[in-house]
Amino acid sequence: KSFLSSFSGDLIDYEYITPVIKKNLIFPIVFDGTKEWHKKILSYINSIFSVYKKSDCDPAKLKLISGNGNEILVKLLILQIWYECVKNSESVTTENHVDLKNREIIKKSLDYIHSNYNKNLSLDELAANVYMSRENYSRIFKKVMLIQPFQYINKFRIMKSLPLLADKNMKIISISGMCGFQSASYFNRKFLEIMNCTPTEYREKIFLSVL
Repeated sequence: KSFLSSFSGDLIDYEYITPVIKKNLIFPIVFDGTKEWHKKILSYINSIFSVYKKSDCDPAKLKLISGNGNEILVKLLILQIWYECVKNSESVTTENHVDLKNREIIKKSLDYIHSNYNKNLSLDELAANVYMSRENYSRIFKKVMLIQPFQYINKFRIMKSLPLLADKNMKIISISGMCGFQSASYFNRKFLEIMNCTPTEYREKIFLSVL
């Protein structure tokens, strides 16, 4: 919160940050690239990735490259993401209270997915984590996220693989395992389906862009 607003109680904090924290304003949960503003947000996220490098202590974690105004750039990009979300957010009313409850359930599930995406997750496990049946969990997940649970999981895993592909010394088969894919061939297939290129082609694009 303090990273986005100038000080507690300023106009940005009052109008656009506190309402989200208090759940009076709801941001979309997933950005699938089907809308123009989704594409903007995905572009901003890629730009943020560009000023981070892998941590020497933990290769799976990223560390901001300090200096050259990168800290300012990251804040600017996050504010641009926030701006797009605010423009496309929903105000909470009594009519959508049930939807808010479902969003809270799915948010809990997403937190679990984000912490365990590199493991072999099952639908039974995801449903049990939020005390639901498989059928009810899948139905509510699809209603809130607009995609099925494992469609989301695969997209999230692919997004996690992108900064790892920037290290040309890492083998693609190793990256696929680190991101939760059971085989490199399945990773390649899903990567092509989501990114419209193979992991190898994506890696080549990265290094061509910095030449």
